[in-house]
Amino acid sequence: MKYIIDCDPGIDDSIAISWALSAGMDISAICCVYGNASVDECAQTADKITEICNRPDIPVYIGSNKPLYKRPKRAASHGESARGGLAVNQRFIPKIIDSNTYKNIFKGGQEITILAIGPVTNLAKYIAKDASISRMVSRVVCMGGVFNDDGNVTEYAEFNTFNDPDALQILLDSKIDTVLVPANVCRQIVFSISDITDLIESREIIDAVAGYVSYYKDDSTYGGFNGAVLYDLIAILYEYKPALFTYRKVNVQVDTTSGAKRGRTLIVDGNPNVVLVDGITASPSIIKIELKNAAQQSLCKSMKK
Repeated sequence: MKYIIDCDPGIDDSIAISWALSAGMDISAICCVYGNASVDECAQTADKITEICNRPDIPVYIGSNKPLYKRPKRAASHGESARGGLAVNQRFIPKIIDSNTYKNIFKGGQEITILAIGPVTNLAKYIAKDASISRMVSRVVCMGGVFNDDGNVTEYAEFNTFNDPDALQILLDSKIDTVLVPANVCRQIVFSISDITDLIESREIIDAVAGYVSYYKDDSTYGGFNGAVLYDLIAILYEYKPALFTYRKVNVQVDTTSGAKRGRTLIVDGNPNVVLVDGITASPSIIKIELKNAAQQSLCKSMKK
């Protein structure tokens, strides 16, 4: 299986991308979207991660710089430019992605799954513009939504979904097989700096993590955890080893209004439109061992330290 990672790096995105490459997942492209930072800053970070992992062959594309209808909201947890001080190539010029670029990536004839770990604005725009894209995508694994728990940007909404609820609704209304990995599941496991060091060889990335871990410990509104929540890593782990999770088919609708509940995700009656991940089958310690073992199986031994 080949993958496109659609993301907004971001500390947890950077860890997730690095881990996916270390675990041997076949990444065809990285497509960036606004979110944790501007889309330009996110693309610079993604380029840096491919450099650290010695994978300059993976193209980094720049996509949407704002939601479909509203202004974007940045995350506070990732530090300046959402990279925790990670030094990037300020002169990096990413390729611009559009619906034709997406179609060209799929021309090889192999099945491609999209790992969407940021707002899904890119994908929603291309679906709306060209219906044939829906038939090319094998499926989408999306980190988004929250159920039976508080959000992490408002009381009701998870960050990715809050930034573009309209885009997520478009994806759910499409015919693409979609898996939703929500925040409440990702929060079942928290990571210390030591845990992250077990997964990532690069000293540059590890040094950038400290502020992110501290944020999750110290933030009185959406934090209070004993370590960092690596939302995007857990979403990609689902794709890597779904047996570690429980899931069910349900109908999920997104609140796209402009009120206080904008971005809220709800399970409603009706024909299922998504596979919702609703639990983890193993203890946090076992999950961490699984992550560590997967990374070490084909770890980028040439990864820049």
